[in-house]
Amino acid sequence: MSPVIDHITRADLLELIRRQTRSSSFERLTTTSVLDHVAAAEKKAAAAAAAKKPSAKTTKKKKVPDVKIGGGASNAAYRYQPNGMYFSVALSFALAHQGTKSPSGGSQGTVSPKLTKDEIADWGTGFGNPLVNPKKNCIYVVRATISQLRTDPMIGGFKLKWIAPAGWSRWDPLPLTMLVEASSNPLIISRKFKSPDHKATNAVFRCRVVAWYP
Repeated sequence: MSPVIDHITRADLLELIRRQTRSSSFERLTTTSVLDHVAAAEKKAAAAAAAKKPSAKTTKKKKVPDVKIGGGASNAAYRYQPNGMYFSVALSFALAHQGTKSPSGGSQGTVSPKLTKDEIADWGTGFGNPLVNPKKNCIYVVRATISQLRTDPMIGGFKLKWIAPAGWSRWDPLPLTMLVEASSNPLIISRKFKSPDHKATNAVFRCRVVAWYP
């Protein structure tokens, strides 16, 4: 035996045989491999794409108009604004402290209907919405909560317009159209209004943001 063969062990021979490329096509002829499935899928997808592709002679290009989106103006509160300047306004109501005299000039007990002990003790704390069956000749606190949503940078201030129902009167020195600084988020503003001396059937208040400032 050749000296070279003498130094090759059985393990070396098996490794050489394992690495040798075999040219048998028996397995490829009798089984469907993963490669066959991939090739068939690619062929099917290519055929479908070719069938859907319109002819260059019969197809006319449609010009899609550019989408113009505006925002930031005071009249844009109800459309999409790319700068994210969104906000919401919520109102709530509570009985105010009536003072030593009621708005009608009588004592605390002459407010119609008469205030209960709880209402006198808890004035300004029982906020709710809507305002149901308001008392006559009473002072109410109307609280507006303005929340800024998805705003960066934050809005610096608002111009608000307050609208009171018929028969209600302003009971503080502030004007109905006012400027406020957004010193917090949410921003809470409280106003005082006096109810009419007759039964109020409409107690719908409004606080509108008519402009905002950076």
